[in-house]
Amino acid sequence: MVVFKDDTGKTVKVFSSSLDGLGELYAEGIITEAGFEKLEEFINGKTLVGFNNYWYDDYILYAMSKNFDQWIIKEWNDSIIKQGSMLNMKKIECCKTLDCFQQIDVSRPSLKKIEGNMGLSIVESSVSFDIDRPLTPSENYETFKYCEYDVLNTWKIFRMRKDYFESKNKIIDMMESDHLKKIAYKWNTTSIVGEILKPKRKAPSRRLVGDHLMEYAPKEVRDMWEQLDTTIDFKFKKKKVVIEEFGNVIEFGWGGLHGAPKRFITDADVKLADVSSMYPNILILLDGLKDKTKYYKDILDYRLKLKHEGKKEEQAPLKLVLNSTYGILNNKFSQLNNPHLAYSICIYGQISLYVLSQRLAQMGARIININTDGVAYSYTGDEDIKIFKNWEEEFGLNLEIDRFSNWIQSNVNNYIAVTKSGYMVTKGSDVNKYNEHKYFANNDIRITHIALVDYLIHGKPVQDTLFENLNDPVLYQYILKAGNTYKGVVRSDEPEKLLDTTTNRIFAAKGEGVEILKKRQDDGLVKFADAPNKMFLWNEDLKDLKDFEKIIDLQWYYDLVMKNLERWR
Repeated sequence: MVVFKDDTGKTVKVFSSSLDGLGELYAEGIITEAGFEKLEEFINGKTLVGFNNYWYDDYILYAMSKNFDQWIIKEWNDSIIKQGSMLNMKKIECCKTLDCFQQIDVSRPSLKKIEGNMGLSIVESSVSFDIDRPLTPSENYETFKYCEYDVLNTWKIFRMRKDYFESKNKIIDMMESDHLKKIAYKWNTTSIVGEILKPKRKAPSRRLVGDHLMEYAPKEVRDMWEQLDTTIDFKFKKKKVVIEEFGNVIEFGWGGLHGAPKRFITDADVKLADVSSMYPNILILLDGLKDKTKYYKDILDYRLKLKHEGKKEEQAPLKLVLNSTYGILNNKFSQLNNPHLAYSICIYGQISLYVLSQRLAQMGARIININTDGVAYSYTGDEDIKIFKNWEEEFGLNLEIDRFSNWIQSNVNNYIAVTKSGYMVTKGSDVNKYNEHKYFANNDIRITHIALVDYLIHGKPVQDTLFENLNDPVLYQYILKAGNTYKGVVRSDEPEKLLDTTTNRIFAAKGEGVEILKKRQDDGLVKFADAPNKMFLWNEDLKDLKDFEKIIDLQWYYDLVMKNLERWR
């Protein structure tokens, strides 16, 4: 079965191998006959949007559109689902397809995970996909409703990702080849950028940072980086050097520079000297793209012009090009692959940031955070302005200064910074969900992030935050998913019976509750990491959950916040 909605979210067409149970759809003209004979005619020339369809639906749609026997279609389905194999399969070609799953997040969330994050129902169909007989009318109708629901949420996700698809279309327009423009809509953005910026000749395969700049770094750091001069496979023996200087533990390596004091930090009137478009500018300084370097610089200059004019939408595709480039320099599958250039950019950035931090410290500033492209510090005078000017001229980079009224920090990658307007900049696994939901990533127990930040910044009692937000259960939920390597999920009191759902929503529960566990292929049981032992399981839509305050164990969340707080003291 396949369900189609239009761009308003309305169901407009259904194709199914059976009409049993679908009488109301037949009456409405949404389905007209059993089978897939007219499917190709219906989709021809249209743009179809799915979720993970580049790895599943596009193949199944091809088989349907060619009116293959339903058992062959089922064999294709099982080959993809169970073996991950598309051997001897073809994708649909009579229409354009877009995939909402493409580049959505590094965690590669399933549709059910996203639905759960959004507080929507994640109840699975009770109709098994292993049934080897025709479905009953009620089973067929349930299959339709289940499919329709997921298509509706795919439509919602597509709208939420509008900026991604629009930016992608605009960078496709930057390509020179008309032929490639017609097919590049299926590529990820890094492949498109690689094609746009592919130089006729590459930068030299050697270290591009001169010895005079290397002298700024401590000797043991230089020794580490000089491995770049002799490496063949870029598998460096020495991967990092840690030093202590001006009250900070500073780590040099093959990524960005990181440094912070060992202890918990709280400070007021903090400045953050941030290097403007650090890696793109270093790429230009090193002439990393040769005949395409000027073109790349023109993109950067135009993007900055649009940024200063406040044209957020217009600059988005240019920002995408600029920020994608560095990452694909070290991608062996990219047309821009050049590890010597990638590591040279990184070395240049670390040297420049280290020198800036050192000079600010020598002036009397208190350095509290050094992180890839910025230095946070506190200082009451104005001598830093002179240091900035000399540094910018020496390294060919520009600084932007942000000011924060309050800065609280656990370590270099975990801090809360309050802007002069009161906005909270939060970084780190304990606090990064404070400002907004992470629908496409991990959105679990966001309430603990809100409670921790409000306690540290405003002194608000944790229990007050927990009580005040009981009208919003999504803040307290865990979305637990068993991966494909497991048989499924069971309740601890019924370990032999697999649940219909592999993705489940739970809350820490009062009273006895239940506990769900992952079941291995050898029938061994595995706990979900960091989840409560007493769980309330609710996979329906959260808007239908009643008496939440009587179910939830607030003590669990309170204890968790207090445990996290220990890392901030």
